[in-house]
Amino acid sequence: MRSNQEQPYYNQPYDIKNCDAEPIRSISRIQSYGILLVTDIEMTKWFHVSENVYEELKSTSLTQFLLKFLSPSELQDLTSENAWKPKSINLNKKSYLLIKHKDGGLIYLEFELEAKPSEHEFNEALQSSILSISNSPDLNIFLDQVLEEVYKITDYEHIMIYEFDQEFNGLVIRERRADHRPSYLGLKFPASDIPEQARALYFEESIRTIADVNAEQLIIRNNNKETPEQGINLSKVHVRGVSPIHLEYLKNIGVTASFSVAIVLENQLWGLIACHHTKANLIDFKKRNSLKFLSNFISSNLKNLNREEIRTKKLTATVNQQEILFNLLDSKNLVHSLIENKPNLLDIINAKGIYLKSQDTSKGSNHLISQEKLDGLVNWLNEKESFDVLAYNKSITVLPTEIYDDKMAGILVIQLSENTKDYIIFFREAQELEIKWAGNPNKTKTFDKEKGRLTPRKSFEKWIGKTKNTAVPWSDEDIELAHLIKSEIRELLYRKFTELTILNKELDNAYKSLESFTYTVSHDLKSPLRAIEGFTQILAEDYQDKMDEHGLQLLGMISNGVDRMKQFIEDILSFSKLNNDALFFHEINLKNFIFEIWKDFEIGAPHAQLIIADQLPKVYGDSRLMHQIFSNLISNSIKYVSKGESPLIRIDCEKDDNYSTFYYSDNGIGIPVKYREKVFELFRRLVSDNEYEGSGIGLSIVKKAVERHGGEIKITDKNGNGSKFIITLPTNKKTLDFLDRK
Repeated sequence: MRSNQEQPYYNQPYDIKNCDAEPIRSISRIQSYGILLVTDIEMTKWFHVSENVYEELKSTSLTQFLLKFLSPSELQDLTSENAWKPKSINLNKKSYLLIKHKDGGLIYLEFELEAKPSEHEFNEALQSSILSISNSPDLNIFLDQVLEEVYKITDYEHIMIYEFDQEFNGLVIRERRADHRPSYLGLKFPASDIPEQARALYFEESIRTIADVNAEQLIIRNNNKETPEQGINLSKVHVRGVSPIHLEYLKNIGVTASFSVAIVLENQLWGLIACHHTKANLIDFKKRNSLKFLSNFISSNLKNLNREEIRTKKLTATVNQQEILFNLLDSKNLVHSLIENKPNLLDIINAKGIYLKSQDTSKGSNHLISQEKLDGLVNWLNEKESFDVLAYNKSITVLPTEIYDDKMAGILVIQLSENTKDYIIFFREAQELEIKWAGNPNKTKTFDKEKGRLTPRKSFEKWIGKTKNTAVPWSDEDIELAHLIKSEIRELLYRKFTELTILNKELDNAYKSLESFTYTVSHDLKSPLRAIEGFTQILAEDYQDKMDEHGLQLLGMISNGVDRMKQFIEDILSFSKLNNDALFFHEINLKNFIFEIWKDFEIGAPHAQLIIADQLPKVYGDSRLMHQIFSNLISNSIKYVSKGESPLIRIDCEKDDNYSTFYYSDNGIGIPVKYREKVFELFRRLVSDNEYEGSGIGLSIVKKAVERHGGEIKITDKNGNGSKFIITLPTNKKTLDFLDRK
């Protein structure tokens, strides 16, 4: 038999000096308490098997091997596509539990040594565990109860609850241990202890067990006569072997057996229940299933307890927020209401200082940052793509050197408007924070030339590190409150001040020029154009036989030019009416409304396709302007389709209490980033008339119509070809009443 030292640990090469590259899904070992057999889907041939039955399987057929411990009917059940319930079998005078699962085109059979506790007693213990945890009134009591119940199920000596930070360092926030085990409570374990690929596995299999670090692992042998179409993937195999780096890590920490259970919260790996034992200890199938159930139950309860904690914090913030909004409605000074009055935004979000930039006004409070650096920070934000909230607790890693200041090590930024580049910025100063580590995090792994691989740290003694240029991190509650502030300000505050000012300036200038402009277009241009059109028709009808082919071509060009000029004038008139005509708001079933518009385009573009989300909400708006918005967008999508493609338009939506956000996308030629603001300017075109005809007014009409509804429109990135517009429109009468007052 080939020795373990001669057999590579992995069936693929990797960078042995990079722990994150270790291919742990395809390790060529299993743990000693089991057997692994990998076959094709029909189970007529085998590809891989653990060495403890390799010789036996080589000397017989796969079917004959399986019939050693299964009856013909059981074998038929095993090879069928029906769900397989793990079954007790006897093989080579040992009792195993036979577990089956499928991955791609392979069947994985695990034979796991079977423990036989009283199932009745165990189920009662699990039921008791769940009832006990359900009665936990707060987070700390809940976590302590979890430790006790996991101990009852597993009898492990050292059980820890380990919460990940944003960088996936794990802090031990609760532990239950035997007296002879060292305490790690309050210590952090660096993220490199559980590298990224190991964390990812917890989403596929929430429990990882290692029964005995001192037992020699069994080699997975290949069938040299058969080659599978896909590589082996041990992600869901419980007897999967253990990385030699991790085995050494566990030995260094004084552990013989370990298991860990994932705690997943909001689709994120919140933490682990990490368990250590100084003797070999197998967590069998039934216990694992119970722990999986318990893990889901813990995640659900933790979510509820977390929400309750957030709800309590929000309640305090909401009281202050409502008072701020109440004061703001009666105030003429946005800055005073938000950062100078009492209470102010610093009473909602825990920060050292605040800075508000609103149009041409800026004001700060409780900070000592120079105006030059503040201006630099605002300019840096102006260069970024549109966002709602940004949060950094180590801004030195993202800010240019000339901008950075220790007093802005932590920044939480709310973008009030992408168009006017206005922001609320909260600051936290850099602090020299003490972090207690389980061993030196700077010496987690070193390369051992003799072993030819990385070797983990040997000490887990408390090591105190200090951070520089780092602020206290912004919590999820801080970020959620920032989003809430933006939402409230958008509705009640920001629109009252900034949009009113901007709109008044625009209207003042527009109204002065549009009246005379419209008159000129209507009379001075239309009349001679009608004359040209009339004379062209006379020439075409009465003198056609007297013209050669070139003359007729020129006449056709004149007619086409007249038609385009007429359309151009109509577009200008439509644009001018957007400012002058009264609006009549009412509830509009937008899905039906858009389909009616679509009928006008179907005849001319029979291959075009429109896909609208099923739950498109009703909006409050003016039918004429709504028609302008969607007819111009659809017209552009059909007109500017990529060569050789049929137009495809998609409309999706997200709704909140006051506004609906529509996502309009197509598969056209797209709009480069540097032109995404300019395309809304009057007469601005990105392509020549020779490529695509147009007036350069359509998107100006769309933008003006959206803004007259108090909404916003912008262009964002889209996967693949085409353009993606984000449009916000009001969804209730309350918002429109506010617009009417405006």
